[in-house]
Amino acid sequence: MPLKPSERPCYTQDQLEQYFRHIQLPQADYTSRDELQSHTPDAKLSFLAQLTRHQLCKVPFENLDLHYATVKGVSLDSDHLFHKVVERNAGRGGYCMQNNSFYGTVLRSLGYNVMSAGARVSKALDEMTAGKDPTGDPAFGGYGHQVNIITIDNKKYFVDVGFGSMGPTKPVPLVDGYTTMHAGTEDNVASTLRLTRGFAANNTSRNPEQELWIYSVKFSHADDDSRPWVPCYCFSETEFFPADFNVMNHWVTTNRASIFVQMIICMKFIMSDDGQTLIGDITLNNAEIKERRFGRSTKLMDIKSEEHRIEALEKYFGIKLSAPERAGIIGFPTEIR
Repeated sequence: MPLKPSERPCYTQDQLEQYFRHIQLPQADYTSRDELQSHTPDAKLSFLAQLTRHQLCKVPFENLDLHYATVKGVSLDSDHLFHKVVERNAGRGGYCMQNNSFYGTVLRSLGYNVMSAGARVSKALDEMTAGKDPTGDPAFGGYGHQVNIITIDNKKYFVDVGFGSMGPTKPVPLVDGYTTMHAGTEDNVASTLRLTRGFAANNTSRNPEQELWIYSVKFSHADDDSRPWVPCYCFSETEFFPADFNVMNHWVTTNRASIFVQMIICMKFIMSDDGQTLIGDITLNNAEIKERRFGRSTKLMDIKSEEHRIEALEKYFGIKLSAPERAGIIGFPTEIR
């Protein structure tokens, strides 16, 4: 039967267990909707944090659908995403709205109270891309990103598994001024995240009702003020519907000004040996691939041809492109010639 407007798709228990295997969650930690709902709020939050770490390390943030495909486009359909991420077993993930739509469906299937919201990405990231430190009070662009807001025992947290290396690595409580480690270990903090409440530079109104949640990251140690806080994006607690994300998805994946159209991006986090924190990431940007551990970057290989890039995608991300997918980039602006 068709879903009611207030309903969202869910995966079956069998699909959830396929997903758990795919992200290499320890079998002893597998759970079901009914079992999880009997847990304490702290246990639910702990499992959410564990699941998020595994998702970030095993399901890459990538936009290959826009470059390595015979028919280029991005679907947010829950069945399509499950097949792409889990059933194909080809190491695939997706860009922000794909990964967060998929993960939101996983969490709803487990019985979490999930509400999806739109986010506006900071212009400060444009300065970073140009090799500059962000300056001043940055403006934010239009809606082009997605976050999921989870309510546990009347407390709200936001989760984001689709923002690359600067995205949050754990559930973040909606508390003004909340600050915690982003990546590293207690003895070696590589980066810190912060959530604040305030106005964007774009705001004309200073009505408190117009305040936004602003998510920021600072690299290096938490007590090192030599590096600036980088505002990443802002969001409100207004619910966005699937139709809203379909509109956003169209612009982000088709407009020539979109970074996802201009560049090939692939990234995943690296988990600590004890599985409790994330200590770095592996990131491919066009023809450059680097590994960062505890804030220190190392170039992994020289990518001088399409063959090299396809080799890097499989070697470092486990991504196996089919022959038609590999041929899909021929003649495209992002092809390495």
